[in-house]
Amino acid sequence: MLPQVSFLVGPMCSGKSTLGSMLCQRTNAKIINFGKFVTENSLDSADDDEQCLALIQSLAAEVSPRIILEDFPKTLY
Repeated sequence: MLPQVSFLVGPMCSGKSTLGSMLCQRTNAKIINFGKFVTENSLDSADDDEQCLALIQSLAAEVSPRIILEDFPKTLY
């Protein structure tokens, strides 16, 4: 079962990380920065589909019932 996922989207330096941290403290959620996730899992050279698949697999193994996902998607068309 996948956790409940909320998304934080906005321009750089708009306070997304601060807001996400505060939400995590109040809702017992875990914050995942997608850019850091991609770097930590050596997915920088992977295409968008591979990155998303890796994220879904990670979420499927997550024990936290709530996730706040920051900076996803990395590219907007």
